[in-house]
Amino acid sequence: MRELLGLEQDGFEGKPLICVPIIGRTQESIYEQAQVAVESKADVIEWRADFFDDDLTPETLTAVLEKLREIIKDKPLLFTFRTAEEGGDKAVSLSDYEHLYHTVMETELADILDIQLMTVEDRSTLIQSAHEKEYLVLVSYHNFEETPEADDLLGIFARMKESQGDIFKIAVMPNDNFDVLRVLTVSEQAQAIYFQPLVCISMGDIGKVSRLIGHHFGSEMTFASLSGASAPGQIPVEELAHLITAID
Repeated sequence: MRELLGLEQDGFEGKPLICVPIIGRTQESIYEQAQVAVESKADVIEWRADFFDDDLTPETLTAVLEKLREIIKDKPLLFTFRTAEEGGDKAVSLSDYEHLYHTVMETELADILDIQLMTVEDRSTLIQSAHEKEYLVLVSYHNFEETPEADDLLGIFARMKESQGDIFKIAVMPNDNFDVLRVLTVSEQAQAIYFQPLVCISMGDIGKVSRLIGHHFGSEMTFASLSGASAPGQIPVEELAHLITAID
């Protein structure tokens, strides 16, 4: 995935990329978090726009993205609007979701777009449009209730392949340690089948180990927190970077 994002590989062989989310409610807090993020061990910075309390008008989106780009400079920027249906902070219609992403595409200020699998399986052309604008697409699936069975998870990866996304992400909630092992095992299987950059996360306290060792099972990026977590089980970025180095 480092090559895909144009990042240097020397000294990082075998280690996952670390992504941190910006979850500010106001423009000021977004920029403050961005400054902390760019000075951290993060390789990729995510703007979780669903946490933003202002109206996401084209003018506001452009202004925020321009300022984020100014702050984080050349670090890859992942744009995400997580819907309430997949654990996000706001509920939006499919048409509003698509309009939002098309607006972001027009700015050409992000590098990667997180597009939910559920939004592109109803004849949506979002991924095609993103590729025409030369964005990378991280196609994602989140389940905050349970961990599907292995065959179901592999089926989700097959649907992601059909969607023609560039990076496949699943994040699911475990009920026990066997669920965590299932995610790790399926991650390794999916990597062998699709040879695609993967992000596979078991959430919550039980699943924290997946954020530490997932890269040994084919998951090439993990998510850490700054001042607050955007998903259950995220570990502070400096602590996570230290633990990964210690384990490896």
